[in-house]
Amino acid sequence: MSNSPSYVDAEPRRVLPGGDTGRSVIGLTDIDGIGIAGLEMQFDSMLTGVSGERQREVAPGGRSIPGSEVVISAPVPGDDLILTIDRSIQHACESALTAQVNQIGAKAGQCIVMDTDTGDLLAMATVKREVESGEVRITSGNLAAVDSYEPGSVAKVITVAAGRIVRASSFGVGLDLGPDPGDVGGSVLGRGGGLSHGTRRYQPPLDRPASVESP
Repeated sequence: MSNSPSYVDAEPRRVLPGGDTGRSVIGLTDIDGIGIAGLEMQFDSMLTGVSGERQREVAPGGRSIPGSEVVISAPVPGDDLILTIDRSIQHACESALTAQVNQIGAKAGQCIVMDTDTGDLLAMATVKREVESGEVRITSGNLAAVDSYEPGSVAKVITVAAGRIVRASSFGVGLDLGPDPGDVGGSVLGRGGGLSHGTRRYQPPLDRPASVESP
């Protein structure tokens, strides 16, 4: 019984020159080069392009016959996707997030950096602690964009920022929080830390959020 011959076939491989930097945004591909996460999946058809086709005559033994090759259809290369992400800022965000999550023992961390004049995203980073190893790593999923969040106190930043933009307010100036609404849907809406509604300075509202307490 003769041994079967061995063959070596070259296969393309997706390479990330920056390592894991930007992995949360870029995503990843499977072994066949098909995008399965992030921008690799969202823009897979655009990045992949179209394969070409050629035909050739082969002599006994598998050797190509010179001059017999005919191109049936030329390959079409995929398009480039240019992002507004700044690699230096992205790397700095990921490094800072990883260090902070490790320091405080958190499960994950997310960071978004935006140019407020243009709306361009300069960085969008997500790190998460692996359950089994406990290692904090950059995720292949863009959780900063798809995770759900409780609206809560993060909305206060929008209100304060709007006031600062129109120069209608400044830190240290009173902010009218309005009357205490009391019962909301069977729950009591109150001020964290025992604070009451009414006119207060900016700092306390930012530090101490409103909370909903079940009766």
